[in-house]
Amino acid sequence: LVRPAGFWRVLTVLPQLLLGRHGRLPEVSFMASPWLRVESEAGLELWADGEPVAVAPLSLRVVPAALRVLAAEPERG
Repeated sequence: LVRPAGFWRVLTVLPQLLLGRHGRLPEVSFMASPWLRVESEAGLELWADGEPVAVAPLSLRVVPAALRVLAAEPERG
């Protein structure tokens, strides 16, 4: 979850955002749950990974082992 932050705050932490270090910011928190429901005023567009994905309200649930992920071996160096 990301709490509201003003323009100047976002500007000052932009390098951390771009480097993926946003988890250390006080405005950002992480939670674990097998389900999620997002409710808001009608028409709120919901985004994931930089793309619009749905309009609220939205319910999601995690299905264990539903996604098979293939990855290359990490390079050793």
